[in-house]
Amino acid sequence: MNYIKISRISLKYLLAAGLITACNHDEAITPIETSSTTINDQNAKTNAVLKLVQYGNNGVQYVKSGKFMGLVSRVSNATTYKKYAYNDNNGTTNLFITCGTYSQATNAKGGETVYEIANGRCIAATGSNGTTYEYKYNASGLLEEATLSYQSSWAKWNYSYTFNAATNAYRLDKVTAVNNAGPVEEAKFSYTSTADKYQLNPENTNAEPLMPFFGKFSDVLVKDIEVKSLSATQWTYFREYSYVLDNGGYVTSRTQVYHPFGKGSNASLSTSVMDFKYSQNWQGI
Repeated sequence: MNYIKISRISLKYLLAAGLITACNHDEAITPIETSSTTINDQNAKTNAVLKLVQYGNNGVQYVKSGKFMGLVSRVSNATTYKKYAYNDNNGTTNLFITCGTYSQATNAKGGETVYEIANGRCIAATGSNGTTYEYKYNASGLLEEATLSYQSSWAKWNYSYTFNAATNAYRLDKVTAVNNAGPVEEAKFSYTSTADKYQLNPENTNAEPLMPFFGKFSDVLVKDIEVKSLSATQWTYFREYSYVLDNGGYVTSRTQVYHPFGKGSNASLSTSVMDFKYSQNWQGI
C-alpha cells in the first residue's frame, strides 16, 4: 500500500507521487465525464452503454442500478481490490465517495480515501493517513489548482490549458508544481490528432483515475509527457505513447516508452504495453 510520507521527504517525491491514496492506480481510464444531473438521468438507462471492464491486470465493475448506476463499484487485480461507496444523504447537497483498498488474500483493509463532490467536480479528498487534497476549477470547469497538505507540509499544482479552435476544445498544456520557495517541477503535455473516445485521465494530473469528477483534460489522446525539475536539483524524464484502436475508435492497446533521463536520451529505455477491454454487458453490484 502506498501512503504519502511527507515529513523530511523532498518535494520531488511528493510531486512524483501524484494522488497517492488508498485508491491510487498506476495506469487507468476514466468513464466519460458525468455531472450530478447526468448521474440521475442514468436511472432510466440500461447497461447497454459501453464500459471499460479491464485495463492491464485490473478488472472493473460498476454500480448496476439506482442514481449512481454506471459509476465504478469495484476494481480488482491479483493482490488487491478497491471498493467504492456513494453517499449523497449526508445532510449536505454534496456527494461523498469512500474508496477503500483491501488485500485479496486476507480482506484486510489497507487504507481509505473520501472524496467530496460538488456540482459535478471533486473539491476535496481526505486520506486515512492524514493527507488532504483541495481542488479548484475555473469558470469553464477545468481543473485549475490542486493543493496537497499533510501535517505542516504542503505542495500545490497549477494547471494551464491551450484552446484548439479546430475542435473547439481546451487541452491541458502544463502542470506546474510549487512550494513555498516557488516553482519546482513542470509536466508538459503534447497530443495526437486522434479523438479520445473513452476519456483517458493522463498521468501527472493528481486526479483519481476512475472518477469522472475532475474535469476534461483534452479531447484527443496524449502523445507524450515531459517532466522536468525547475529547482536547483536538475532532473527530467519523458514518456511517449502510441495506441491501437478498434473499428469504433476506442483504444485497445497502449504502448508507453519511458525515457528516465529525458527526451532525446535512450539510456535505460523501457517499454510497456497495456491492453484495454470494453463491454456492453459490464458486471457490477
